[in-house]
Amino acid sequence: MKYEMAQKGIGKIYKAEILSIIAVIFSIVSLVLMTVLGKAIQSDGKQANISDVISGIVLIVSAVIAFVSFFLNLFGILNASKDESSFRDAMIALCVGIASSFLQSLFKNNELLTDLFQTVYRITEMLVSYFVVTGCINLAKQIGNSKVEEAAKSSRNLILVVWMVSIATNIIGEFILKKAGETVVAIVGIIALLLSIISYFVYLRALKKTLEIL
Repeated sequence: MKYEMAQKGIGKIYKAEILSIIAVIFSIVSLVLMTVLGKAIQSDGKQANISDVISGIVLIVSAVIAFVSFFLNLFGILNASKDESSFRDAMIALCVGIASSFLQSLFKNNELLTDLFQTVYRITEMLVSYFVVTGCINLAKQIGNSKVEEAAKSSRNLILVVWMVSIATNIIGEFILKKAGETVVAIVGIIALLLSIISYFVYLRALKKTLEIL
């Protein structure tokens, strides 16, 4: 198979993204359990330790899945980079994102730097998606599948637009609207989240279509 490493790599990236969705779902479940079950136990006059244990277990499961997802994505990009150079650019962006995430935690007491590194991290997320989809486009072009190539190009354009708007709303929310009140910031945050979700599923579609032709 000519693009065996690309197929293996994109397959891992696709699985990693599915796992990250599952991790998010577990995180939400943990939060709901902590809130709803905790209130129910407290209303009965019992200790809330049970709800803490249950939500804690679910949160640990979420963290383990997220951990596996991260390394699966990392090795997937590394594998695919052996057949297509755009994945090497994705690896560089991913490494910058890891560094910015580390610096964000390192300077967590500095609000300005924390917001700055968070914004850098979001930009690197966009770049990773951009370069991975660009790799999918190039692979489809080399194979001669114009239908998948055009579909991946449309996905890349949509991802760029959605991520730019998402980053803009995030910057506005973090640096400009904080003084406008929590409600306004929350609304901006929800808009950014919805846009990210749209971009996420467009990204998954591009990966799946490329996998089908490799």
